[in-house]
Amino acid sequence: ALLEAICAEPQRCVAELDFLGSTERQQLTHGWNPTPAASSGLCAHQLLERQARERPDALALIFDDQQMTYAELDRSSNQLA
Repeated sequence: ALLEAICAEPQRCVAELDFLGSTERQQLTHGWNPTPAASSGLCAHQLLERQARERPDALALIFDDQQMTYAELDRSSNQLA
């Protein structure tokens, strides 16, 4: 799919091109991710707020040696907003 996109639009930046075909995209977003959140109609920030209320001490993020719980992530995102 990526090679086809490059050939079809050689002037575009590679980062802007589709690298998945429609079947692969469907499998990735729906087939391997059958979560209720995907069909809940809620935005990402609403899902985060819900998790922060329901599971505030649960681990939300891990990056290198840093970790954040849902409560910490919610607090940080609200402060940033």
